[in-house]
Amino acid sequence: MAETVIAIIVADDVDDLSTALSTTGDLDRWRAVLRYELPIDRLIDVGGLLHYDVFAPKLLCVGCAQTLTPWHVAGLRGADDALSLFVDRLLLPVDCRLPTSGATALHLACFAGYTDTVRTLIDQLKADVNRRDEYESTNTVATINFQVLHISRPRHILTV
Repeated sequence: MAETVIAIIVADDVDDLSTALSTTGDLDRWRAVLRYELPIDRLIDVGGLLHYDVFAPKLLCVGCAQTLTPWHVAGLRGADDALSLFVDRLLLPVDCRLPTSGATALHLACFAGYTDTVRTLIDQLKADVNRRDEYESTNTVATINFQVLHISRPRHILTV
């Protein structure tokens, strides 16, 4: 089921996600699916998922993710609406970390350069900008296209 959710995220079909969430009363199962780890090399080989994604090989080379969850794929793909839907409907903690690297959806959105997703995660979903991954990187030192985002929270300027 995790592969199906990832395919929907990649297709950017939030209506399908919303419908699926509405028709299923078992929210704990949905939370488990969104946290289910799939090896990144398995995702690259599955047609239509990350097969053409330029970020997957970079993730492997950098070593910051050997596995991804549907939640983290949403951050990596810049799927703001899906992230908001998961947090709002499932009360999923926004700072879920990958066990292998400690990366959050915010780390991956920064990595991929999705400034709108970074803003959504911080301003609307209240992601922790100071959360460190396994490599001691915080989101405050992540760089996206050398832009500085001025986040609406007081005392937080995120260099992205």
